[in-house]
Amino acid sequence: MILLFLLILKFILFYNLTHVTYSPLVVLSVDVFIFSCFYLLGNTKLKGAKSVYFGLYLILSLVMFADATYFSYFNRLPVIKELGHAGNLGDVKSAVLMLLNIKNLLFILDLPIVIYLAAKRKLDALDKFIVEKFKIRKIIIPTFFVILTGIVLLINANKLSSVKKLSLFSYHTLDIFGKLEDENSEIDVTQENFISEDEKNELTGIAKGKNFIMIQVESLNNFPIGRKYEGEEITPNLNRLIEEKGTIYAKDYFELLGAGNTSDAEFVSLHSMYPSMKNPSYEVYLDSYLYGLPKIFKDFGYDVAAYHGYKRDFWIRDRAYPHIGFDKFYAEDNFDLSDKIGMGLSDKSFFKQSAEIMKSEQKQPFFSFLITLTSHVPYEMPEETKTIKIKKEDEGSIFGNYLNAVRYTDEAIGEFIEELKQNGLYDNSVIAIYGDHHGILMNNPDDNRRVGNFVGKNFDFDTMLNIPLIIHVGGYEETKTVEGVRSQLDFAPTILNLFGISKKNYVMMGTDILSDKNPGVVFPQSYLIRGSFINDDYIFQMKRDGIFENGELRSRKTGEVVDRENARELYKRSLKEIDYSKYVLENDLLESMIKEGNTDENIEVKNNIKVRNAVEIKNKDEFESGFKKGFRTFRLEFFKSDDGFYTTADEKGNLKDLKTAKPNLMTLGDLARGYDEDVSFIIDAKNPREFADYIRKMPGLYRNLILVVKNLEDYEYISVRQNGYRIMIAGDEIDESMKASMYENNSEIIFESAFDENLKERTYFMDKEPKIYSFGETEQFEEKSDLPKEKEIKKINLNNKKADNYFRKVSANYNYETESIEIVDEKFNTIDGLKDFMADEKKKIAFISSDQAVHNLRTLKEQNFPLDRIVAVLNSYDEAQYVYKLGFYGIAFSDKMNSDEILEAIKLVDGLIVE
Repeated sequence: MILLFLLILKFILFYNLTHVTYSPLVVLSVDVFIFSCFYLLGNTKLKGAKSVYFGLYLILSLVMFADATYFSYFNRLPVIKELGHAGNLGDVKSAVLMLLNIKNLLFILDLPIVIYLAAKRKLDALDKFIVEKFKIRKIIIPTFFVILTGIVLLINANKLSSVKKLSLFSYHTLDIFGKLEDENSEIDVTQENFISEDEKNELTGIAKGKNFIMIQVESLNNFPIGRKYEGEEITPNLNRLIEEKGTIYAKDYFELLGAGNTSDAEFVSLHSMYPSMKNPSYEVYLDSYLYGLPKIFKDFGYDVAAYHGYKRDFWIRDRAYPHIGFDKFYAEDNFDLSDKIGMGLSDKSFFKQSAEIMKSEQKQPFFSFLITLTSHVPYEMPEETKTIKIKKEDEGSIFGNYLNAVRYTDEAIGEFIEELKQNGLYDNSVIAIYGDHHGILMNNPDDNRRVGNFVGKNFDFDTMLNIPLIIHVGGYEETKTVEGVRSQLDFAPTILNLFGISKKNYVMMGTDILSDKNPGVVFPQSYLIRGSFINDDYIFQMKRDGIFENGELRSRKTGEVVDRENARELYKRSLKEIDYSKYVLENDLLESMIKEGNTDENIEVKNNIKVRNAVEIKNKDEFESGFKKGFRTFRLEFFKSDDGFYTTADEKGNLKDLKTAKPNLMTLGDLARGYDEDVSFIIDAKNPREFADYIRKMPGLYRNLILVVKNLEDYEYISVRQNGYRIMIAGDEIDESMKASMYENNSEIIFESAFDENLKERTYFMDKEPKIYSFGETEQFEEKSDLPKEKEIKKINLNNKKADNYFRKVSANYNYETESIEIVDEKFNTIDGLKDFMADEKKKIAFISSDQAVHNLRTLKEQNFPLDRIVAVLNSYDEAQYVYKLGFYGIAFSDKMNSDEILEAIKLVDGLIVE
């Protein structure tokens, strides 16, 4: 009983620390109800019940401690996937320790005592004392809590959906089952226009042909820029650069982070797309097609390289950089590390060595991306590097330490600029400097007070998230200060305009900072909740419940809270923009959008969801007949064979036996092939969840598939696992009133039947057009076309070196000890040797892996091998699933595969097959 009271007190503290302001009584009731039920269970005679209840108390205490600590830094609760990125804290244990405070520690301070009492069996004695003291039965109090909280929940049943992300239990349950991303975006992304347009101005093309040096500065806020501390400039070198001819300074420029902090600042700045909140964007989009500044500059003949004085694999940069277009990555193993501060190489040494590498190893014109490190939290600098005298009352504070860390990095940048001048690079280069993210949190009362006093106003989000952007264009004779809100989303379009590169050829969500069309607003997702915004006049802060009506709109000038209705339009636009970017990236649409000219018309056609006449079929013969009669949508049932293949045969057996009995059956391989881009298949699977999981494991996007779902439980499970395919709601288990709501949440959904007139274009009405015909009903239609011709198999020669289609056989093994690829060839035995061989544009190879083929082939892609001159030789159907969309000239199959696997793989890879 004592644990029940303690946990209720911890719940109340937790809601206070995590800013639960919407219906806190309902939120408390949810968690107390659940835990009280466990308490009652723990007092039954079921074996181990008491241990479960006690273990739950310990776990909940630890979870609340971790959540509250995380919240104090990020202003949001963590998701379980982020546990896998704990290593990205680096060597900053002291930074973690600074987050600890007595309130957070209250969640765990009692645990040693509780564990000791439990071990000595004294917890029961305490409960017994309470029972005897107040003369009540042991189960009365928990039963009372169950009844009381149950009544509260029944009375407030209409609020339960709104508090699901506030309750500790429900939040983490939703997280575990992947439902936190299930947001209501209120839009149909296919109807929105966020496509890139050029914004030409007087600065268009002024940097054409110059080198580009991009510097991302660790934890650089804007508030130290141009200010003095005790009469001394904090950033004298940056201040001087801002005032110099040729400099453009955006002083109301904002960070735009996702789950990846520093790495997401890179991702957004380089690509002008919104970051992912699931995981760091580099990880989420590692296999997605991306086209940002590194690839664009490379297309224009630039020598492209990245520099960072820390571990190569930090934020998986070793894998992400080759993928996004950086041919070279100079990490800590390329530098002399004799001068280290904090996490790694000091900024002064880093810049000095980087300048030398640029001069000696990069050919002009070049694009160099430098990421600094020294000004990393907790900003503890060696005494000899501290050049700002800190007042006694600020000594040892984060604020005081931060000022000296920023000053050191400012000095390093000043020395770097002098190096560039001495090397003759300064006047022929564009130097862009910006902060990756804020340096000081407003959540800490002490830091909030110190920064607020220093800047002379309340330390709010518009100060915390404000970072500088300074762009110096060599040879430009003017100085500009950009007024108005801008963000990292605008960085890439700005750079393209300066270099005279048309933005219209690419997909970018941002706008040139100097354009009159810049909307002057930023839509953060991290630190501020999704739906929030900052513009020139206001800060709109969404609460954790995600309900607009509970948000708060404040004036940036006065701090006064004003009518939130003034925020509604920008709130809606924020959801639309973020969801549009997410939709494009998660559905891997960038490549097709860029190749198709990047127009609104192409987007609408590509994702047209309006339904059309369909026909029910059972086999290939019926498919071919329906196709000839003009049908392009087909409905069919799928069953799983004993050996795991999906077919239209409902009998038991493995694929080979089923094909013998029914040679005209259809398989998932037939459907994935697609026949042509205009053909779609509506699939009735016996177990739709299992089928969805199967499709999810396959790479690529299956936009030609439509999965039938017949109940709400299956829909909720499948909707967050979509892999390009659409969902059709069928049957009568889902209420008509729910369908419109489901469409609001999932703009790709279609319906077998629905009576809402707004859903007409997405519904098969069955009794009128469009409808789903039985195969027998298609007799009334005349034949309109022949089946599309299948692509021919490519032929290659592995023996005759003089043949035009000769491909040299290259074998590879994976060394598990060194985690590297070993090449088995008489001419070379390393990846670098193979790359040198492939430098000759006439060389072509058939790449054969003894094992780990997928890893080895992905390595070739990540290291920018010419895939159009490589045939991937595979050993299994599973390998084919993961390789066929990587971009190789073709795919061949080894003798390790049986005939059934080869047959299915041939259907999957389509025109890539070679022999």
